Amino acid sequence: MGFHNNIAFPSSPSSTCGGSTPKGGWGCRPAACPQHYRKALRAAPIAYATLRHFPHKWGKEIFLIILSLLFTTSANAQNHSQDLRRIVSPEADSTALTIYPKNLALITESRMIDLPVGKSTIVFEGVNDRMIPASVLLRQFEGLTIERNFDAELLGKANLFERSIGQTVTLTRTDKASGVVRQVRAKIISANNGVVFNVGGKLESYQCSGLSENTLFDSIPEGLNNKPELSIDVDTTTSGPRELVISYLADGFSWAADYRLDMTSAKTAKFNAWLTFKNETSQNFKNTRTSVVAGSLNRSWQTRSPQKQHKNLAANCWPRQSTLTPIPVVTQNANVGFSGYNDEIIVTGSRNRREDFLAEVAPVAKMQGISSYGAPPPPEQEDLSEYKLYRIPEPINVASYQTKQIRFLHEPAVEVEQVYTFEESWRSLLNPNLPLHPSIMETRLDNSKDGKLAKPLPSGTYRVMSRSKDGKPLIEGEDNIDNRAVDLPVKIRTSLSRNVQMHTIITSAEKRVVVGRPIYDQIDILDKVEHIFTNAHNAPVTIEFKATGHPRFQWKSSNVNGINRSGQTLTGYNGAPYKVISPSIKPDEDEATPTWTITIPANGTKVLSYKAKREQ
Repeated sequence: MGFHNNIAFPSSPSSTCGGSTPKGGWGCRPAACPQHYRKALRAAPIAYATLRHFPHKWGKEIFLIILSLLFTTSANAQNHSQDLRRIVSPEADSTALTIYPKNLALITESRMIDLPVGKSTIVFEGVNDRMIPASVLLRQFEGLTIERNFDAELLGKANLFERSIGQTVTLTRTDKASGVVRQVRAKIISANNGVVFNVGGKLESYQCSGLSENTLFDSIPEGLNNKPELSIDVDTTTSGPRELVISYLADGFSWAADYRLDMTSAKTAKFNAWLTFKNETSQNFKNTRTSVVAGSLNRSWQTRSPQKQHKNLAANCWPRQSTLTPIPVVTQNANVGFSGYNDEIIVTGSRNRREDFLAEVAPVAKMQGISSYGAPPPPEQEDLSEYKLYRIPEPINVASYQTKQIRFLHEPAVEVEQVYTFEESWRSLLNPNLPLHPSIMETRLDNSKDGKLAKPLPSGTYRVMSRSKDGKPLIEGEDNIDNRAVDLPVKIRTSLSRNVQMHTIITSAEKRVVVGRPIYDQIDILDKVEHIFTNAHNAPVTIEFKATGHPRFQWKSSNVNGINRSGQTLTGYNGAPYKVISPSIKPDEDEATPTWTITIPANGTKVLSYKAKREQ
């Protein structure tokens, strides 16, 4: 170990530069070993600046020894990591997929791997490209886990050219007019915002020959994979085949429930529900045990897969002919994948194709199709803490970038009720000139514990269907509703109705002073209110009306520029419901907000009147 000019670098009598060694036979001076000297300077600029001000000679030497040991250990560790034996597992033997809300899934893979004694690198090929690396867990493993690496840069056109700079490829060019095919060898010399080839000593730009052009690569560049890899360095004390299980989180997955009610009468409907989940990743799942979790999952915004930089490869062609007859520069978008008439890239190797996967699993998918005969059993529901777990009883196939539906609820006749609803707010009470209010059409599903359904319903989209006179299905409307437990109301708002409307009239107002209250709360206002409901249908309809309330005002004093100012301050728009006095129709019981359920006759009207007391 030599120490010269406050720089430390490893040396030995047999590895000196040009045979020049300092006294003692160890190390070399900067003039004798310039490359070692420069390497040490580049490796430890901060250490160099620190040593210049180190207070004691022996302290300097101790610090240099530690620093040199760190460099040596780091280099040895790097070399050792490169020398580890690679044990490659090309694919999972079995996979389980659990999809959570909010773009998250848990993937569990089982693989049979033959491990040697000592240190080695296990390579798990074909893991999900949207893996969250920090969530990886290696289970059922007896040994020491040293290091983990996730490589998800997949084979693509842009990075294929970028990683092949300096390599020679074969260009196959076809003249569409004559049909002549010609192959030339070309060296890639640049791939920055376009590819430049060296063809026979001349520079040519990618796809600017005017001919149909294919590019043939001899091999896949190092560090570029046709499928994602997870590598784990391990140290084991026993050898032999064993089953290893890895679990990890990944985003790019989502699921929702889709409900459909086909009205069979005014009071009944056929009910079907489907689990709809999306796989927006590059991984194919074959014969996979699948579950979904319903509930509100709290997530950290930091739990995300690494962001990928999507690279585009454009063909920037030079102007042709001369500057006297200029032709604009033509830019072709070459980011169209691996196939195309004028753009084809071929790599001598194998690549998983989504089409191959779909063709392979098509017979199984056909058997999994839902029909009236031999339909697969619905998912099994389990309680999981504050969540509901729906486990699909049979393994399923999910292709990459595919949306799949599995039916999980079916009831041929559930009880429903269609109601026209109104909510009258303070705005209508204070503005008698408002026009007619349309009603909101609601289809209410009976999901009580004594009903025919009696199931917890995950959040999703509800669609209400009916049929025309000629039997064609028509959609009445749809609504998104959050998770609903048994006995909670399921109200599906489908449309606004101009056939059932309401008009509000304030006929008089009366003020009363209540002695004994604070000065800002001594006045009560009584409004005489009339709600006129009209029905343009040829059949009676049921309406539900809620009087939701009016704003609260409060007297407050303030001091502005030395002047006391008092006045009314609006303290909230959604105040407590106003008090209804002497209604012409008795309101519903057990309702905190004054609510009326009224039947309006066919092509008729109904009037609801009362006095509304609002505190001022």
